[in-house]
Amino acid sequence: MKFKLTHSLVAITMIASPLVFADDAKMYPGADCDRHSGSDNYDRNNGSIRNSSTELKLVVMCPILKTTTDTIGGGELRLIDRNPGGNVKCTIYSDGENGRSHAEAKTKGSSPFPQEKSFGPVIPMGADAHHYIKCVIPPAMENPNNSNNPRRSAVVSYQVNTLSPPVM
Repeated sequence: MKFKLTHSLVAITMIASPLVFADDAKMYPGADCDRHSGSDNYDRNNGSIRNSSTELKLVVMCPILKTTTDTIGGGELRLIDRNPGGNVKCTIYSDGENGRSHAEAKTKGSSPFPQEKSFGPVIPMGADAHHYIKCVIPPAMENPNNSNNPRRSAVVSYQVNTLSPPVM
């Protein structure tokens, strides 16, 4: 009797439970991003990628590891914006046979400390779609205290929350 009761409770629990997607947050260092265009004057420092040019913006592409079943449920960027005249702007994309989907995040105001910016979900554009983040980093600002060390804006890190469908 105990055996049948236990199996009955498990079966009822499985039937009554809604489908749940598994959430997996992947954290990446900004240094994983690669230069796409703009400034050739950049560096990687303490896991981040920084724009060292005082004249040109730096555009970087940041990879996202995915499986064919992953959906982007949102995420967070840690960005440093040292340029009061420009923001660090990042866009996460899903490109595939069904088109392009995206979400944006950008800094607000200049600060030497990382700003945490969230972005919402991105609709996957097909089974073969690829996901990536494109960031535009404004030029560095001259440092009046040290001309050899400009105030650089940077991508410090990015986290992507992927949702995988349940296994049946």
